[in-house]
Amino acid sequence: MSIFKTIKNIIYNPNVYIAVVIGALFGGVSGGAVGLFSGGFIGRSFKICMDCPNQLLGFNIGIFDLNMVAGAIIGMVIGAALGGAITGLITSFHVYRKPHLPKTVSRDNIHEVLISALWTSIEISIGIILGAVIGSLNSPGIGSVTGALIGIILMLLTTIWESRAKK
Repeated sequence: MSIFKTIKNIIYNPNVYIAVVIGALFGGVSGGAVGLFSGGFIGRSFKICMDCPNQLLGFNIGIFDLNMVAGAIIGMVIGAALGGAITGLITSFHVYRKPHLPKTVSRDNIHEVLISALWTSIEISIGIILGAVIGSLNSPGIGSVTGALIGIILMLLTTIWESRAKK
């Protein structure tokens, strides 16, 4: 099969669009949570804002300095974007590769596509969160980011091994 025919099949497959949306939602939420947590520690250790006061919009923010807040916001945005993009693409690939799913989507058969996309994106999101938690035990900032990436890779490897074992 030529590459143009493959791209055309992907574009005309409605299951891919459903999988991208569902994967991006779950990946964005889990990536944003990891980015919020790790960005706070990274912002505090790298001192993003040198002369920041301890007040935000006129309110005393107490134990948090603005380095943590700025790092957390930056980390949440980057984590949500990367988590959503990676999880959306991986989920769409897995849904596209499943031959038993219907090629046209209607309200009668959308349940199969939704369940498949939900399950795949939840697996990847669990890998992101568990990897970040385990990585943060070693180093709260960079460790949680690398742990999330390793969690994605491990979840992908287990789904590949699982699909090969079923064959």
